Amino acid sequence: MFSYSDSNRQGGTQAALMKKMEAVNIWLFAAAILVSVVYNVYRGVVFKGCTSGCFVLLGLINLFFCCRLGVRDKRYPVLMVIGLMFSLVGDVVLYFDFAMGAAFFAIAHVFYVIALASLRRFEKNDFLWIGGLAVFCIAVIMLLPILVFEPSFMEIVCLVYAVVLSCMLGKAIGNFRAEKNRLTITIVIGSIMFFISDLMLLLWTFGGEIPVLDQICVLTYFPGQCVLARAISEYARDFSKIN
Repeated sequence: MFSYSDSNRQGGTQAALMKKMEAVNIWLFAAAILVSVVYNVYRGVVFKGCTSGCFVLLGLINLFFCCRLGVRDKRYPVLMVIGLMFSLVGDVVLYFDFAMGAAFFAIAHVFYVIALASLRRFEKNDFLWIGGLAVFCIAVIMLLPILVFEPSFMEIVCLVYAVVLSCMLGKAIGNFRAEKNRLTITIVIGSIMFFISDLMLLLWTFGGEIPVLDQICVLTYFPGQCVLARAISEYARDFSKIN
């Protein structure tokens, strides 16, 4: 028979796990920021891979806590972790081939979008946000005079990627507008940072490699991915309460 003392014991265990999860998130987030600063100084594919590995590790650990806390619906954390892994691969590949790197990032965004849709189905307002962001991105790519795409097919690559990127941020904003809580706030912050970093990368790569754009890209990308990985812990916190 399940007794009151058993219930208290289970509640205490969950509270202890949440404290551990919070501590791990703080330390790993700080470590990721530190490694990203090192990467920003020394650069190189090794440092970049290590920095990306931090947000993947953070996502995996938060997925582990989802399991330990008894979260039944694990679609969101699993899909987000897969997206983080594709982002890591994209980071490394981007160093050698921009188009292939963009392809891996596009796949990552597809998983992010599916993860967000698992929290709340697509509704009309989501498509309004997605459409507005896509129009903005397409206008920047096609009309900004400083952008020079060599070879020319890179413009098509960037246009396709921009639409996928807009889907992620648009859906994140739509979810936030529909329900404001710690989870949707965390997701939308991470998504906005990711969006800004990709915009800076576009301007830097095809607009003349202006140093400040590269700095903004780095300072928004790695923290943004860590925020998205951190969102998995918010999911664990919310959904462990209603199992």
